[in-house]
Amino acid sequence: MLLKSDKLVVAELSALYEISSIQFLQSEEDILNEATQKAIRLFGVRFFLVHSNGEVVTSWGFRNPQIISQKIQEANPNQFKFSFQNLGNLELFMEQSKDMDHRERRLYIMFAKSMENALFNAMNIKKREEAEKALIESESRYRSIFEHTGTATMIIEEDKTISLANSGFEILSGYSKEEVENQMKWTEFVEAKDLGKMKKYHSLRRRYPEHVPLNYEFCLIDRDKNKKNVFVTVTSIIGSNKSLASLIDITARKKAENNLKKSLNEKEMLLKEIHHRVKNNLMVISSLLNLQSKHIKDKAALDVFRESQNRADSMALIHERLYSSTDLKRIDFGDYISTLSTQLFHTYITDPRRIKLKLNLENLMVDINTTVPLGLILNELITNSMKYAFPKGKSGEIKIEFNKKDDEFILKVSDTGVGFPEGIDFRKTDSLGLQLVNNLTSQIHGKVELNVNNGTEFTIKFRELEL
Repeated sequence: MLLKSDKLVVAELSALYEISSIQFLQSEEDILNEATQKAIRLFGVRFFLVHSNGEVVTSWGFRNPQIISQKIQEANPNQFKFSFQNLGNLELFMEQSKDMDHRERRLYIMFAKSMENALFNAMNIKKREEAEKALIESESRYRSIFEHTGTATMIIEEDKTISLANSGFEILSGYSKEEVENQMKWTEFVEAKDLGKMKKYHSLRRRYPEHVPLNYEFCLIDRDKNKKNVFVTVTSIIGSNKSLASLIDITARKKAENNLKKSLNEKEMLLKEIHHRVKNNLMVISSLLNLQSKHIKDKAALDVFRESQNRADSMALIHERLYSSTDLKRIDFGDYISTLSTQLFHTYITDPRRIKLKLNLENLMVDINTTVPLGLILNELITNSMKYAFPKGKSGEIKIEFNKKDDEFILKVSDTGVGFPEGIDFRKTDSLGLQLVNNLTSQIHGKVELNVNNGTEFTIKFRELEL
């Protein structure tokens, strides 16, 4: 037969078991429900309801099952939880309650603390579960994005192993994900000629990422040993030594580019051949005129033949420049002026000590649609100065200038000779040369100006023709 003191020990041990079992609950709802039932059994429930400002509304009685049952039905579990969480001064609470003996007080304090700890743990578990759920959702979204990027995509480890690949990479490589992920290295897909460069990039990306290009091309070898041109974008994953690589198959594009380059090269060769033949034909015309002029005794007729020959030569020189240049549509007109003026100088000037040729030229590229008429204009103006500006052994200077101001080209041909004849309108003259100058200037949508203050100065201003 147990003594009273023994019964108290057994009761206290039973109460401690009841109290400690709260700690093993993980749901706030379970803790509140279980704690309410245990509180009824152990203490008849001794807690209080509070407003949000902490004011005590009711201090519940002790061992009054009817009141307890009523209060439990009326109470909101969150108020029950709130009272324990905000139990700042347990002694004050005890003073407001009916008397308890030492054992009851100790057990009640343990109960309150146990419930507080259980609720705290439950809240941590809930937060952890919410965090895990958010992580799973985030990973799911990430995998969905990774899988549906529209390109072959893979994650590469520091040791070059492919740890993750999407279906796009399966299609590109011909291997399944199971065969690739954590089984193969990216180096197994790269042609030997590109391997050294890409290994260097892989190493540098982890030490000096700013020294590595973000995008580049390489040749990929698929499962069937097919070679594919690939454009890859590689970036480091922040906070790790991993890389994210996105690959686009540009094999078809590269093939089209190569075919286009081949076609362009063929057309370039054809165009060069055309320029070469035009130049040869013009030189044949020039040679025929030269041969024919040998049988002409009349000076006026001879001059006509020589001028026609020079015009043919000026056009031939343009086509020679074009087929010799990498640019088949434009030539350096400054260089052209230098060559043409020198040739004309040697043709017409018998005493270079008497007449000086001065050039002030910028190396400007001019389109073929402008250079042919402009070359003929230049030929006429230089020829006129050399033939008519310095009669009877007169000395002087012929100056040719070519430059550009804003978007306007400026060509000047001047001499310090006898000057342009008075009373003649250069725009309305029977001279074939000046008629050519006016007509060809109009053809290139330019303007021609004449200054006779100090010798003769013709200025041609024009802009590049837009086709």
